[in-house]
Amino acid sequence: MQGLELSLVVIKRGFWDFSEDIPLLKTPDHPSISKKRVKEEIDVFNTWKKFNPSIPFDNLTYRGGSIFLIDVDCYVLFDKLCGRTKQLTVTIICPPSYPRAFPRLAENPRNLHDRIFHTLVSHTTRHAVYLCIPAIQRIWWTRHAPYAGIAHFLNIFLIWFSISSTNKKKSRINFYDRRTVIV
Repeated sequence: MQGLELSLVVIKRGFWDFSEDIPLLKTPDHPSISKKRVKEEIDVFNTWKKFNPSIPFDNLTYRGGSIFLIDVDCYVLFDKLCGRTKQLTVTIICPPSYPRAFPRLAENPRNLHDRIFHTLVSHTTRHAVYLCIPAIQRIWWTRHAPYAGIAHFLNIFLIWFSISSTNKKKSRINFYDRRTVIV
């Protein structure tokens, strides 16, 4: 009896390229020391939102120091209201090592909206820790640091959330409309 030979050919069909609709930033500085970085963060976020109007984030604003604020559409993200409101304004904290490290989303314990958001994310993902981001996205972030920004992080968060969510409608990446480029 002759041995059978099995041949496997792997064809790479494509990859996720963040730079298609979320351009990299040009300023490598922390937002607290560079007004140019702050402006670029907001401009890049607005570009991403322009090409992906169905994402649940809107209105990125700079509060000062290491703090940005962003509005989250609870109905789009969680398919329900957040208490009595349809929208929450949560904080994005840029740690001292940012932009080499990920920013922190909704981790200000003094902000009621952050606590509500964190509780809803925890409940919807069966208490998964959203900093447990898949390795491929961590590698992408590391490779592009310090030119990756808040919009890139929020995009990574949405990918993680859509995979981790118990909501059947959010069990696939569905925050992007037809104009989104996913190669």
